[in-house]
Amino acid sequence: MTSPGVPPLGARAVPPARPAGVPGPHDLPAAAPRSDPPGPARVNGSAHPPGAAGTDWPVVGREVELAAIRRALDGGRAGIVLAGGPGVGRTRLAREAAGYGERRKHPVRWLAATREAAGTPLGAVAHLLPAGRRYRDQVDLLAAGRALGARSGGRRVVLVVDDAQLLDDASAALVYQLARVGLAFVAATVRTGEPAPDAITALWKEGLAERVEVRELDPPRVDELAAAVLGGPVCVPTGQLLAGATQGNLLFLRELVLAGLDSGALAPAGGVWTWSGPIRVTARLCDVVEATLGPLTDDELAILEVLAQGEPLEAGIVESWFPAVTLHAVERRGLLVSHRDGGRMRLRLANPFFGHVLRERTPELRARAIRRGLADALLATGARRGDDPLRIVRWCLDSGRSAPPDLLLRGARAALAGYDHPLAEQAARAALAAAPSTVATLVLAQALHLQGRCAEAVSTLDTLDPLAPGAGGDEVAWAAALRAQALCWGLGRPADAAAVLARAAAALPRTGAGADEPRDLVTAVRAAVLLVAGEVRPALAEATEVLCRPGATAPACVPAAVTATAALSVTGRPASPEAAGWVETASRVDGAARFPPGSMLPVRYLAHRLEGRLDEAADRSDRGYRDAVARGDHWSAVAWAATLGRVELDRGRARDGRRWLREALVLAEEPRHVSVLPACLAWLAEAEALLGDRAAAAAAVDRAGALRSPATALFDLDVTLAEGWLAAASGDLPTARAVARGAAAAAERRGSLTVAVWALHTAARFGGASTVVAGLRRLAAAVTGPLAAACVAHAAALAGHDGPGLDGAAAAFGAVGARLLAAEAAAGAATVHAARGRRSRCLSASAQARSFLDTCAGVSSPALVGLKAFGLTQREREVALLAAQGLPSRAIASQLAVSVRTVDNHLQVAYAKLGISGRRALPRALGAEG
Repeated sequence: MTSPGVPPLGARAVPPARPAGVPGPHDLPAAAPRSDPPGPARVNGSAHPPGAAGTDWPVVGREVELAAIRRALDGGRAGIVLAGGPGVGRTRLAREAAGYGERRKHPVRWLAATREAAGTPLGAVAHLLPAGRRYRDQVDLLAAGRALGARSGGRRVVLVVDDAQLLDDASAALVYQLARVGLAFVAATVRTGEPAPDAITALWKEGLAERVEVRELDPPRVDELAAAVLGGPVCVPTGQLLAGATQGNLLFLRELVLAGLDSGALAPAGGVWTWSGPIRVTARLCDVVEATLGPLTDDELAILEVLAQGEPLEAGIVESWFPAVTLHAVERRGLLVSHRDGGRMRLRLANPFFGHVLRERTPELRARAIRRGLADALLATGARRGDDPLRIVRWCLDSGRSAPPDLLLRGARAALAGYDHPLAEQAARAALAAAPSTVATLVLAQALHLQGRCAEAVSTLDTLDPLAPGAGGDEVAWAAALRAQALCWGLGRPADAAAVLARAAAALPRTGAGADEPRDLVTAVRAAVLLVAGEVRPALAEATEVLCRPGATAPACVPAAVTATAALSVTGRPASPEAAGWVETASRVDGAARFPPGSMLPVRYLAHRLEGRLDEAADRSDRGYRDAVARGDHWSAVAWAATLGRVELDRGRARDGRRWLREALVLAEEPRHVSVLPACLAWLAEAEALLGDRAAAAAAVDRAGALRSPATALFDLDVTLAEGWLAAASGDLPTARAVARGAAAAAERRGSLTVAVWALHTAARFGGASTVVAGLRRLAAAVTGPLAAACVAHAAALAGHDGPGLDGAAAAFGAVGARLLAAEAAAGAATVHAARGRRSRCLSASAQARSFLDTCAGVSSPALVGLKAFGLTQREREVALLAAQGLPSRAIASQLAVSVRTVDNHLQVAYAKLGISGRRALPRALGAEG
């Protein structure tokens, strides 16, 4: 039985599935010669990273297998058998076994079994046996084996047998005998799913050798291996692409990485390796996949082509097109896999790589016919499943088949829900062409906005007049929400967004059936716009209005709750129970929501910072980021990556924070997220300053300042604080303190009390504790949570030179996960204890500071000078830090408003206390290198 519109597929009883002359994977024409110049492949003018070009990649994620090899050889076992599918790295492990044997002074011999040699008795081992001899039986063979041992100096030979399933029977018998009598340690690889000679299977069946299953790498190990090969981390989207496309198959991973480097698709950006664009199938990739697939009949190829065009496919559709015997043969060969999805059994190719190559090599007319047939077949089932409209629309659009406008619109909305925004755009345009409608226009505008094409989204909305007489309240609210989002988040115009929402609110009916829900949506979006513009108190009031109205529904309550949670956290108060409940609901609102809250979801973890749950915030942010990338939610991924970077900074892990912030910046550039870029850059500048890279910090500060706009007002104070960190990294602590205090004053005027506390505490860290204690105490009375309390205690202890108080502050910071702050407090305690002659307490505090600092690798801050400069006064420390930056005494005197003689006197005292002879030794003595 065949599906209408599809050429008959499969059985010989019907016409052939493929048009005459269409080749199968086993008889494809040779690839065209490559035009690359001789020598190493180049990426953007640079050679491949050294690790990528090498023959042997690092061994990653194979601790179990390597331990088994060592255990077997050192424990006197007869051998080890490494079994696995094609491309999983069996041969690479065999090389490791050979290398381990050599290091243990064992002679090593290699046997490489091949299909060609399998037809010749002893063909695989001929190079190891004496020439010219005839072997009548196994006794003669064993004698030859003993001679092999004798030629090896009497030490047990490590005999590596690659692809042992291909050995001829005689060679396999010799390998078995050598292992059994202890003349050789056999390290054999076998390919699962292929029969092996009895003598080889006897190695593990009789217990002579340990059999170890070698499997594909899991995603974290793929990340680790790629980073080791490329010489730097891969961003999460790229790591998921590599792991998903290859399923951890090392051969496919190697070829994909090399193909990406050759084409420039895989390149470093912002300190991380990033893949741009789709996977391009190269001749090398085709060769590798075709070798893995092996010879295929026309019928088997037809099955794989159909799966490549439509996977995952219902088993019933595939079974109706192909004879069972062919399907079973393909399944037995491990080329397809099945899984149950509710009441349906679905089939897919065993590895996504197969699909890339098959789609590339399937003739276009054939591919179009398959897609049309699949659409008809799924329509015939009633298209009852949630993803059926999306699949049908995709196949129709890809094959040129017409589809009903209502189905196109359903598919477009399903594509939005599945974060496939380009497909949503394509389907919405097709629906508009077939039957223009307001809803189709709104769906198209949303798809454009979510691709970062906000000007196009606004232009699309300009074709509507939602405020015209007769327009429904629902459509008015939806159009206003979309336009406001595009204007505020995409184009940086929150005032225009607020005006759009005000006009919509005036046009909406205030009473009557269904009047509340559209008004709630407009109010919720207006609250979010106000928050982005830095109007914290009005934003909280608008959001609370929605949450407190009885009967308010999820489309408005979710964004209102997200905004309220953020505003409450910024003002120093915990989220209300109502808001917390709706925020949790946000994770279950799909991508088709009229106000997609995903990009704002990380704000709930501002509450974790407030509550001192930094480790939990880091774990949740990491999961949120990876989940957003996996489902294709780009806007949420940017927000989560930025949040993760900020949380790691709060924990004192500046290197990790820098990595995630760089990644967030790469993601935020395309499509451009104007509202989040300045915050990411400000936090990156802080990380660079803590890591001693003043040039990078200055560049980030400059760029953040250039990107400031009304749509970034919420994060303006973060940019200001970054300027303070840059001054501190340059040794100008008076300026750093003044900048931090100014940021605190501005934050308090705005109602951002949490930011004000953080800024004042930063000023205390820069040496201004005595000037901020009173303000901190006043603000902390309104800001809840242990982190604010610890900041007050720390500043008060610094101002009062209270050693025990600093010990307590260190413990409090450590309890909430703020390890850099804990190290700074402990370093301050050590300095105070040393100045007062409390040697044992000084040593204890110093050890505690170093323990905290060990988790903040590479970080340095002005407060940590205490670890190496016990006894320096604040002024001596300031002068020494400026001198360590290379400033002459006259410049230091001018900056600090003191005389040159005073500067030189302070320096002489500092040299004596530090035990150094002059300026050149200051950076190392102060821990301020860089």
